[in-house]
Amino acid sequence: MDNSKLKLKVSAGPSKDRSKLTLVSVNNDDHPTKISGPHFEGELVIRIRDFTGVAPKGKQPKGTTGYFTGTQDTFSLQFKGRFKGDWTADDIVFGNDFDHPVKDSLPTGTTLGLKALKWIDPTLEADLYGDKPWALSPLLSSMNIINTSSHEETGVGLHRITEDASALTGGQQDAAARRKWFANQANRKKTQVSEDLTIQGDFSNPFVDFNTISAHLPYVNLNISILQYWDGQPMRYVCRTRDDQTIFFVVLLELVNDDGQTVGPDEVKEEGALAKATETIKEAADDIGID
Repeated sequence: MDNSKLKLKVSAGPSKDRSKLTLVSVNNDDHPTKISGPHFEGELVIRIRDFTGVAPKGKQPKGTTGYFTGTQDTFSLQFKGRFKGDWTADDIVFGNDFDHPVKDSLPTGTTLGLKALKWIDPTLEADLYGDKPWALSPLLSSMNIINTSSHEETGVGLHRITEDASALTGGQQDAAARRKWFANQANRKKTQVSEDLTIQGDFSNPFVDFNTISAHLPYVNLNISILQYWDGQPMRYVCRTRDDQTIFFVVLLELVNDDGQTVGPDEVKEEGALAKATETIKEAADDIGID
C-alpha cells in the first residue's frame, strides 16, 4: 500500500473498550473531547502538527493550531478534569500499554531508546517483553505542565496553560521542581488527589513525525521508521492506576485507509527498509556504548 494513503485516526474516552471511545477533533482547542466516566470527569485536546488524518463527519482535518507557534513540538495531549475516588499521586500513572506482546517486533536498540527516554523522565518504568507490555510514569511527574484550581470553568476550550501545582505540592514551584518533587515516591504517597480539585496536564514532545510515521530518539540523534516494526496494534495512551484495575481516560491512535478501515502491518512495510533501519540503530548504539 502507498503509505501516503494512510490516515491517522484519534479516538478517546473513559475506557479501553473501543465501543466507548469517540473520534477526536484533532487541533480543535475550542471544542475539546468530553470524557465522562465512573473515575474521571473532564475533557481533553489532542494536537498534532501538520495533521492530515481523520476528521469528524462533514469536517476537514485541522492541520495545525496556534499552540505550536514558537515550539518544536509535534504532539500534545492536554487534559482537564477531576479524578473521582480516593487516590494518591502514587496511584495514578500515565503512558502507553498494549493488549498483546510486542517483543517479537521490537527493533535492535530498544534498550537505547528506553535509556534516552529515562534521561527525560527518570520516573519512567517499563516492561516491553511481557504478555501485556507497558511503559508508564506517575502522572504528576510525567506531565510537562500541571495546573490546578478549585473551580472548573466550562465552555472555554483548552488552551496553553502555565505551571501551578501549588495545591498539590503545598507551595509554588516551577515545572522542573514539581517533577523532581513527585519523582520521590514518599512525596507521591502523601499527596492526596482530591475530587474537588480540577487538574490540567499537558504532555507534549517533538519526537514523533506523524507525516512520515517515524520517531526521533533524543540525545542520540536517531530516526526510526515506526512502520517497519509495527505489529498492527494501535498506539494507546492511558491514564490509569498502577494495577490497571481503574481507567481514568484513554487516547487511541491508529492507522486507517481511505475507506476508514484499519490496516495491518503487512500492508504498509517497505521492502529493504527494515534491514536499513536496524543497521542505523546498531551504529547509534555503538556510538554511545550500548549493546
